[in-house]
Amino acid sequence: MGERTNEQFDPQAAKVPQGSVLDNSEYWVRTQYQEPSTSFRDRIRDRLVGGQTQPEILQNGTRPAVSDRTIPDPVVNGKLTLRYGEPDFDRKLAVNPNYQQLSIQGIPEGVKVKHFVDSKGYFFWLDGSGEMEQIRGGDGTVSERPRRHYYSIQAKEIEMNSDKRDLEATRLKVNEAMAVENGFKGFSNFKPGQQVDFQAPGGRAVSGDAMNYFLRMSKTSSNVLDIQAKSLEESVKTSDNPYFKIYLADVYAAQAMKPIIDQVLNGGRFIELNNPYSLKKMDDAISLLKAVDTDSRTGLQRINRVPPGNAVMPLDPYRIYGDSRDPRFPEYYYGFWGGSYDQAKHREVALTFMRNLMKNNAFPRIELP
Repeated sequence: MGERTNEQFDPQAAKVPQGSVLDNSEYWVRTQYQEPSTSFRDRIRDRLVGGQTQPEILQNGTRPAVSDRTIPDPVVNGKLTLRYGEPDFDRKLAVNPNYQQLSIQGIPEGVKVKHFVDSKGYFFWLDGSGEMEQIRGGDGTVSERPRRHYYSIQAKEIEMNSDKRDLEATRLKVNEAMAVENGFKGFSNFKPGQQVDFQAPGGRAVSGDAMNYFLRMSKTSSNVLDIQAKSLEESVKTSDNPYFKIYLADVYAAQAMKPIIDQVLNGGRFIELNNPYSLKKMDDAISLLKAVDTDSRTGLQRINRVPPGNAVMPLDPYRIYGDSRDPRFPEYYYGFWGGSYDQAKHREVALTFMRNLMKNNAFPRIELP
């Protein structure tokens, strides 16, 4: 129970132009699902001690105004229930964003719910349904794609007929898939070494593993980095899951390096490393990683454990979403917080090192990986 299956990504599915997609039908199954609360930290703590959690229905004690008064507010006790094929499907999704659970009933056999993200936010489409929408390109040409259904960032769970999935885990996986398909092999490709050998001005700079990781990221298109930054910022605002902060810190670091790398690729002779935009992005990234450090220490203190010290624990964001009654769950909990602690700490060291080099204009020349 609670084990992952092999996710399958299809970059060509639904003709999505950027990156891979997450197919919920290929995602891991949670046999014994516990209702989510608003706070990720509360959910994990409650699972660890075996307690039951209940969804918090309202945010800040208030209900947002209904945006479409022509249909009744469809959210009941924090749950939005939709019927496959109903005419008001998208209007109901947009009426009231204050739902924690999204239920889609009546999905026919052979239709799969697939997920991705674009500049408007996280969305899903119903692969195999035949639903299409027309889009107009910048050159005025019109093309078709599967209809995208945008859902609230506050949603924690999606129910498809009787099958339930965690949407926070889904959003993490969507960002990972986008990263893998767009130039830097994914967030798990980070390696701790930050060694850099450099000589006096006029010499040659050679970057180590950690710097190579961020340099590769910076060659991702600005559009993709902007989409990831926006989507991860929204996730950080609505979730206590530290892995959103780690991924966002990586994207900020890539955005910090991008104008520098673009100058190099365009043959610039005088590269200004010490520029306000890049330093601000680096500072924001480091600040996020410090927050993860604090959260992870708190998580580890609950079980009185620390990372081993002689090895770097890997990113481990998913096993904790399994069944809390699984006897292996305490190890999943340890892997989750130990992984976030180690990965954030080593990233913080690498980015602080890189920021200092940028601040001091220490690189006469950058060697691109």
